[in-house]
Amino acid sequence: MKRKKIPVHIDELGKTGVSVEFVNTDQAETYLLKAHRDDHYIFLLQQKGSIQVMLDFNSITLKDACVFFIKPGQVHYYSRRKIVGWFLAVSPAIIEKDLRNYLDKLTSQFLFLKETRKLTTILKLVDKTAQSPKPDNFELKELQSYANAFIAIVCSSFSSSQERSISPQSRLSQITTAFQQFLKKHFRTLKKPADYANLLCISTSYLNETLIKTTGFSTSYWIQQELFLEAKRLLHHTELTAKEIAFELGFEDHTYFTRLFKKVNGITPMNFRKAYRDLSN
Repeated sequence: MKRKKIPVHIDELGKTGVSVEFVNTDQAETYLLKAHRDDHYIFLLQQKGSIQVMLDFNSITLKDACVFFIKPGQVHYYSRRKIVGWFLAVSPAIIEKDLRNYLDKLTSQFLFLKETRKLTTILKLVDKTAQSPKPDNFELKELQSYANAFIAIVCSSFSSSQERSISPQSRLSQITTAFQQFLKKHFRTLKKPADYANLLCISTSYLNETLIKTTGFSTSYWIQQELFLEAKRLLHHTELTAKEIAFELGFEDHTYFTRLFKKVNGITPMNFRKAYRDLSN
């Protein structure tokens, strides 16, 4: 029997890049969502209760006050929960780079908390701001700023606490982590899977197989995602032309950059800029 592929949930957050939900379950319930991957980060702020999570085939039971997050591409589902808390989903595109880099380097993804008031307060602000049916550019910036503030506090909490590893890193996980670190450092100059395989001293095919197993995506996919994530940031936050952004990202041929951007994202760079800047219209 042919094994079914684990589904990947893509582009679920809309143009705001943020989704928040308050959860209060009085009785234990079985969560029916099947194992899947997302293309965004998911944070759980659990104020009290208990939740059982399957993360990359490891079963984790979280009790009492804690914060937990899931990285893009990780296989997960919630098998049982009885909690009071918040779920926050955030697109990588709107997370400040230093925060995203820190999250991606963490080997532990949960932390028990003494109190949750500060984080709860910020999530209430996220929830209130997200209620706007058609946010203007200022409300959008406010919403994304609150999300980054939440993530900054989470990162600070991890930084000041001794990391608790969910499980020892496997060889595949070590390769994946090293690849992600090399990619964030070299994506402007190294754009071929073979470049990263050489840095890791492994074959190109083995690197590709490893990434597909651990994240569900190929080496080429992650290289393109890193490049175009930076391109989208530059389009949104600067006045650089598509040609200037292409050169900024190490493309010698700016027309190839534009064609590749449209192929991957379904929209030209300038139309992407216009769509996001016209969000309030």
